[in-house]
Amino acid sequence: MNREEGELRPTFLDCFGLFVRVTRVKDANVRFEIIKNRMKYEECPQRFIEKYEHANKKLREKIEESREMLPCIELSDEHRQKIVKICLEANVEGHRTDIVMRETSRALAAWNGRVEVDSVDIDEAAAIVLPHRLKQPRQSQRELEDTQDERGAEKVLDSERHKSGHRRGAGFWRERDG
Repeated sequence: MNREEGELRPTFLDCFGLFVRVTRVKDANVRFEIIKNRMKYEECPQRFIEKYEHANKKLREKIEESREMLPCIELSDEHRQKIVKICLEANVEGHRTDIVMRETSRALAAWNGRVEVDSVDIDEAAAIVLPHRLKQPRQSQRELEDTQDERGAEKVLDSERHKSGHRRGAGFWRERDG
């Protein structure tokens, strides 16, 4: 979302299934590599594409395997109740959040090659399903963007993680990808 364009209504935000925070790269070495790779692509797009062909093929295969597993992924009543509890504690409107969190948890289990959802899947799903749905006091969009995903989802998940002994949450994706 572009800050200059203003805020989006909560009902519209709810239509987006998942939330991913994209930030600028601050590491000079990483930025240098990005520019270098862009220049390599511009010099010879076909060679650049071929360089990553094997990795892309492996990723495609994993996505296909996960899609095939998805219909078989089980979600226990205990885990359904956990999803409902997290959504109630987050004070989200409607049931879309519960449904998106259920489907995201199932997709994560499939991605990890398991046929049953576990608590970590639910916590990871909550970290990307909840942030843009949390009700916040009226703040500027910039303040929301700076605090919403870090504090909001963490606050809701803290009690659940503490009870289940899991340490992953909203920061998991940043740790994993960063």
